[in-house]
Amino acid sequence: MPLVPLAIAAILTNAAELSEAVYDNRVGVGFAVEGVVTLPNRPGTWHMAIEDESGGAFLRNHSRKCDSTFFKAGDRLRMRGRTATNHFGVVFAQCTQVVSVASQPAPIPRAATADELLAGRFDNRLVRITGIVREVFKDEVDPRWIYMVLNCDGTRIVVTFHSDTADVAQFTALTDAIAAVTGFCTPTTHGLRRILGRHLVCFGPEAIQIVVPAPADPFDVPAISNKKRISQTEVLQMGRRRMCGTVSAVWSDRHFLLEDSAGVCHRIELVDDGPPAFGSHVEATGVPNTDLYAIHLGGALWRPATNRVSSAGRAADSAALTFKDFRSARFGRLNRFMSYNGRTARFAGTVVSIELGAVKYRNCTIRCDDFTISVNSGTAGGFPEALAIGSQVEVTGTCVISAGIWQPSVAFPHIEDAPMVVLRRPSDLKIVAQPPWWTPLRLLVVIGVLVLLLAAILLWAITLKLVAERRGRLLFRAEIGKAEESLRVDERSRLAVELHDTIAQNLTGAAFQIEAAKDATSPGSEATTYLDCAEQILKSCRTELRRCIWDLRSNTLDEPDLNKAILATVQPVADGADVHVRFNVPRSRLSDTTAHAILRIIRELTANAVRHGRADRIRIAGDFSDGHLHFSVADNGCGFAPDSCPGPSTGHFGLDGIRERIDKFGGTMEISSRANGGTRVEISIGAPHAKTTKGG
Repeated sequence: MPLVPLAIAAILTNAAELSEAVYDNRVGVGFAVEGVVTLPNRPGTWHMAIEDESGGAFLRNHSRKCDSTFFKAGDRLRMRGRTATNHFGVVFAQCTQVVSVASQPAPIPRAATADELLAGRFDNRLVRITGIVREVFKDEVDPRWIYMVLNCDGTRIVVTFHSDTADVAQFTALTDAIAAVTGFCTPTTHGLRRILGRHLVCFGPEAIQIVVPAPADPFDVPAISNKKRISQTEVLQMGRRRMCGTVSAVWSDRHFLLEDSAGVCHRIELVDDGPPAFGSHVEATGVPNTDLYAIHLGGALWRPATNRVSSAGRAADSAALTFKDFRSARFGRLNRFMSYNGRTARFAGTVVSIELGAVKYRNCTIRCDDFTISVNSGTAGGFPEALAIGSQVEVTGTCVISAGIWQPSVAFPHIEDAPMVVLRRPSDLKIVAQPPWWTPLRLLVVIGVLVLLLAAILLWAITLKLVAERRGRLLFRAEIGKAEESLRVDERSRLAVELHDTIAQNLTGAAFQIEAAKDATSPGSEATTYLDCAEQILKSCRTELRRCIWDLRSNTLDEPDLNKAILATVQPVADGADVHVRFNVPRSRLSDTTAHAILRIIRELTANAVRHGRADRIRIAGDFSDGHLHFSVADNGCGFAPDSCPGPSTGHFGLDGIRERIDKFGGTMEISSRANGGTRVEISIGAPHAKTTKGG
């Protein structure tokens, strides 16, 4: 498959340049590189690493154009693409075109030490590093990532595994084993953890080779002793350790407090769900960490203790903490505040919030005057069904104080838990009084409903007012229109009477005088010729005057249907001819001036077809097209020669009058006619504006 050239200004040609562009956050830079696959892509994802002579590079394909093809380690590929950003704003090399060049044995990973790895000597290359597996856990934000912490001669190296189906248990079983891990060394993260630093990226348990197996019995490890003389650095360098004690609190499915024989409470975080019961004597094993107050265990397992552990009895109810103890601890007594961890607390207050969690473990917040305390249902089996916000309660339980772990796993600081009290049995939470029915929240709800109702009423009133005003304006306009129409009809009637009684009579008298002059003139003389022309002109004027009087008396301009208006206009001059009208133009698009001109033009053309062409079939059509109004009049008459037809000199003004009307609208007229073949007149004028006023 040929590679299509990319239209990019600068093209990167080796892996080292590509990696530098990615780490410098340069977006939109094109690349065309060739290299050997060191970390192949896997089904369900398209992440791949390559190497060439200059170094290594990590590529992705978020466009999904290459998902159907998978490559193996050792394949030599030509790859094209550009740098882009994902929805988290992280810059990556997006590969869009891939061509396989050759296949060769998989590259041998380079052996590296932790110092060489952290110094950047093997960035973006396939390496193998050996160390003791100290901790394994799944990312709490993105569960597709599993993290393994290796202790390599006192230096901690993070290894990440990306898989949608991987079981964290198969990795957890490797704790305390000496393992050689093969992976891709990257100086930046490929997940959501932004500040991860240099680490190894692997894509499956096959990247791990066990050098020395983990102990067969995870509890066959040393117990933590001489706790007061251990520094925080020594704690983090320890391997798996065990401790025994009594369970003094249980919350969530993976956390409990273990009180040892000295009365010190240790927080235990289990690798799997299933904590022990409150008050039971257990033995726990896990990876030590510390908050500088006590040693805790992460990734832990537990089992019943063979010997009962005697404790100092810090959880005795006789020494229960009260509200006053918590209150004084807020003002600078933090050393005493941490000493409350694992002690029994008893107080009364008002429930201000209830958080629904899993079926068994839930949280609520209780206010005592101006101090709030978080309460976890623990092993009490949940809160009573009657518990509601505003309830007055009495609470007895184990106080749990959690501080942030000191440099846990270097790159994964835990969020500090809020101080809370964990219930131990159902009777630890007693409802003293139910909340009153009339609560501030319900008052706010009622006020909100009333405000919404008032707003709805106001909106309805405003809407009705607007509708009434709009209908009033429409009625007023209709009445004004009727009055204007009546005035126009009366005015046209008055003008028609005036024209008939004055000009028409005068024209008739002039016609009689011309007729008398012709009788007094010798036939064939030059004066007779002029009198015949004057008679023809006078006859045309009388015909045009009669049509004007008819137009004034008719209501065709008020007809909303132009087809009916045209039929009514041409009927007096059609002389029985078959007239068919198809005028697809809304009357509302035409002003009265434009409509009147169109009717006059069509009537004149129809009269000419009947009178001069002796047509008995006339077709009239019109439509809007290309921003113009086009209409035509076609007949089956005898036809004529447009270039030699009679003009005004002989008393014929029809076509010249039509041209004058069309010129006023900036239009054109085309006449096509042939002998005994009929005549067709096509007229086009600019699309008229919508009608705004009557008689405009």
